[in-house]
Amino acid sequence: MGVPDFASLVLAIVMSMAGGGPNDLLGYISSSAYWKTKAVEPTVDRMLGELTDSTNVRKLIDELSAADPQARERAARGILAAGREAIPQLEAAARDGDAEMAAQSRALIGQIQLSQKSRSVRRLMAIRTLGELKNRDALAALQALADSKEQFVGDYARQAIAAIEGKPATLPTRPPADRMADVNLLPQKQDMVCQLVPTGGAALPLEKIFDGFPMTVPGDDREAMIQRINARVIGGIEAIGNVRLDSITLGWYTAPLGQPGDAIIIARGEFDMPTIVDFLQRNQVAKKVFSGTDAYLFDESTALLFPRPGMAVLVAAEAKGEMRVDEVLTAISKGAGTFSANAELGKLIQSIDTQKPFWLVTKVLDLKQIGLFSDTFLGPMDTVTLVAAQKRSANPPAVTVQVSATGTDPVEISQALVVARAELRETANALAAQAALVPAFKAMSDMAQSVRIKTEGVKVTADGEVTLGALVPLVLESGVSLDHGEPDVGK
Repeated sequence: MGVPDFASLVLAIVMSMAGGGPNDLLGYISSSAYWKTKAVEPTVDRMLGELTDSTNVRKLIDELSAADPQARERAARGILAAGREAIPQLEAAARDGDAEMAAQSRALIGQIQLSQKSRSVRRLMAIRTLGELKNRDALAALQALADSKEQFVGDYARQAIAAIEGKPATLPTRPPADRMADVNLLPQKQDMVCQLVPTGGAALPLEKIFDGFPMTVPGDDREAMIQRINARVIGGIEAIGNVRLDSITLGWYTAPLGQPGDAIIIARGEFDMPTIVDFLQRNQVAKKVFSGTDAYLFDESTALLFPRPGMAVLVAAEAKGEMRVDEVLTAISKGAGTFSANAELGKLIQSIDTQKPFWLVTKVLDLKQIGLFSDTFLGPMDTVTLVAAQKRSANPPAVTVQVSATGTDPVEISQALVVARAELRETANALAAQAALVPAFKAMSDMAQSVRIKTEGVKVTADGEVTLGALVPLVLESGVSLDHGEPDVGK
């Protein structure tokens, strides 16, 4: 396995969220891996030092005019280390200082602003590390941050305090009514709707997710590969800041055969929108205005927009299709789209427990017309629902999954299930044989072995259990890059 590309890594992380992993990106970076990239020994004193600003900024600014170039360089480094706390005094120096001091002050302000997210990430990692070290000497410093209005800081401080005191720490989740409100923002024309609401579990380092996977790139060892994977994700987070996902809602319209379909993804959470927008602009992502809202176009058929604080919407269309951006923006402004008129999917949604962390409903008939499911046991089915929930007692983290499908012809369904059961046994046996040689396949083997299928008339239900070890390889199969260059974000 080579180094996964950044999109595949993000998708693997999202799938891990469905399996009970943390719902913020930093939760997938271990403290040890992060501080190793910074050449820092994560001791209590050093972490407390990361939270304390004891820099005499005024003295350093005065030294920007020193005759000794080395003194000026040391002063500039010290000011950059002070970060955002130095900006007010730098602004005053840029306005009132001599020409040399003013020029350097303006330059330093620009550098601090560009590196601000990196510093914010470092601060969050220091707070989390203090919680992991469980040293009560850190409580006073953490308690001083518990009510901070700085993004994520208060939450991280409260979680660290809880960890030191041996108490549970929980983050607020979106109420079920709010989640369904996002479903109702979708247009009526949908053939599949699904929703993911991460449960916000404990930190789950990437090295644990990839534990057991063979690294087959010649001349590279496992540790080096994991370091590169961590570097990609750390680089991405430092470019845009930490991101917390509260919910993701997807609507997919397949369209009749020969016509372009489209998809709409609505994400809710916490993120630094100005920093993300700045990142997109610095990477020359095209911008177009729809109904007074900026949309960033990755290509002619994919647009990303931020219509509300804490809300991101991705609208995509197939080739020669039309992105339904204006329709989505109108729905957001009104508080509802036209999805309520989709009686069939609405009925399917009412038949399942939408408070589960992940659910999906779809009309198979519409998907079969574009070639999906036709050659599977779902071929005779008309509708499919899926619900998944974390299995709290599982170690490693796992989710229980139930798929229910309904058709109309019991004979066709019975014949399809005979084939499905035979294929399932064959797959389970093949994976078990592979797992005996390569441990990485054991999770997929266990998943196949866990599936149980039962029928009741024209309704079929399949239950199974999936661990992260089975989810991640499925995701990575969709896109693997052997690129060994530097992380492709955050430049």
